[in-house]
Amino acid sequence: MVLKSSLLFSFIVVFITSVLLSGNLLAKEIYTIRSTEKLNFKYFVSGIPISGEFYIDKTSFIIDFNKEEQSRFYIKIDLKKSTAGFPLATKAMLGSSVLNSEKYPFMEFKSTNISKKGVRYEINGLLNLRAVSYTHLRAHETGR
Repeated sequence: MVLKSSLLFSFIVVFITSVLLSGNLLAKEIYTIRSTEKLNFKYFVSGIPISGEFYIDKTSFIIDFNKEEQSRFYIKIDLKKSTAGFPLATKAMLGSSVLNSEKYPFMEFKSTNISKKGVRYEINGLLNLRAVSYTHLRAHETGR
């Protein structure tokens, strides 16, 4: 489903953007987010913006700005606590035809490679969703 792919990619890009732009670019940095935190995402239905929330279960982000290849990023999302903005959309998103949160309660992303491309960072990794690992996921972010 296009909505599912769009939401996942948007979520990953927004999260990585917020973390990369908040750090000191000269040293190794370790970031964590409390498991009670949530990530907001926005999608559009008939041109109307709607906001939802993914709830974080666990994260780890270690970035070495001098040796990007040694950097690592991991996030685990508790889908059963997540919402799509209003009850009908949440039911559809978490239901068996989209995320199937009853059978697969978590979504995980683990980086396989973080590299600097000019003033941008490229993060490649594996997304595990509904017991399937999706490869070749990529997020780009500009540096300061």
